[in-house]
Order: sequence, then C-alpha cells, then structure tokens
Amino acid sequence: MTPWPDVRRHPDGSVDFDFYRRQATVRRRLARQRVFKRCLALIRQAPKAILVALERAVKGVSKVFFARPTGRTYRNVRVPRRC
Repeated sequence: MTPWPDVRRHPDGSVDFDFYRRQATVRRRLARQRVFKRCLALIRQAPKAILVALERAVKGVSKVFFARPTGRTYRNVRVPRRC
C-alpha cells in the first residue's frame, strides 16, 4: 500500500504552496542550466568540425568516414566524395 504523501503545511493547516513554487523554480533553473551547458558543449565543437571539413576540402581528401551501427558495435564506412 502506498503511504499518504507528506504535504508541507502552514501552522493554520493550509497547504504551503509557496514552498512548492520555490522548489519548482529551483528545479526549472537547474534544468535550464543543464540544457544550456550541454548545448554550449556542442556549440564549442562546431568551429573545429568546420575547420576540419575546410582543411579536407582544401587538401582534396577524396574519402569521408562515417560511423554506422552494425549490431552493437560501430565500424567505419568509406563514402566516396562526389565530384
């Protein structure tokens, strides 16, 4: 049997909604920070990926490698460059 949830109340017996609003605000702030941190990590990687692609284009690299799933492991698959 599930126990009755413990609800935070004021001394007069009414539910303390302000407490739950503050908790929700803190949790939303933490979630927002986590999403921003993850997106920032991806944004930091973008310039390096662009530079690598440009260097390959300048050098005339004819093959690009992509990882494709094969069961539980990944293997490199060569994809020829289109001219």
